[in-house]
Amino acid sequence: MYSLYEFDRQLRLLLLSQLEIIEVSFRTSIAYHFAHKYGALGYLEVDNYINEKYFEDMKFQLRKEINRSKEVFVSHHHDKYDGVFPIWVAIEVTSFSLLSKIYSNIKGVAQSSIARSYANNKEYIKNWLYALSTVRNICAHHGRLYNRYIPIHFKLSKDDKNNGISGKTVFGAIYVMGKISQDERIWKSFIKKLSALIKEYNIVDLHKIGFPKDWEEKLRKI
Repeated sequence: MYSLYEFDRQLRLLLLSQLEIIEVSFRTSIAYHFAHKYGALGYLEVDNYINEKYFEDMKFQLRKEINRSKEVFVSHHHDKYDGVFPIWVAIEVTSFSLLSKIYSNIKGVAQSSIARSYANNKEYIKNWLYALSTVRNICAHHGRLYNRYIPIHFKLSKDDKNNGISGKTVFGAIYVMGKISQDERIWKSFIKKLSALIKEYNIVDLHKIGFPKDWEEKLRKI
């Protein structure tokens, strides 16, 4: 039991490190494409969003996160720019969950541009960000990964499903991380660390986290 607990703990830490990279990548991409389409302060204009209620909720959450932030750049913008934050500054204090909500509510053109930068369509990216934010919360709050399904299932193509990937498993989450990873070197390093962790804890039944027998080959071929 202790070995399973320790495996689960180390797997959570490994996934958190990869999710942090993905989070930073999407912050950068959303800020760039949104600013390019709507301007530095366009994120504060309701006309650039699909749902007005979600927009108001986003503004409220964003203001809360800005107000509780202790970052130097936040104080700088409060003092020098009267609390006016361009999107590339405001996005730096967003949580993964809020980042997902912002993306899902952006109007089509900018949303599609962001998705194309990850070689995917907006419906997949919308679902993946939401599901990954759930995985991130499980990991950050010491939730169990072993022998459970992911609450928000990952949308996968027919080919991926036929290839034995399930969108409700931990492996499905990892597979999606690979699909949106933009640095081959970092992704290969992640696979190497994951392989080493699994070899160290050979008591683990990989089927209970959705891993197929040829899991490493599948991740390398993404």
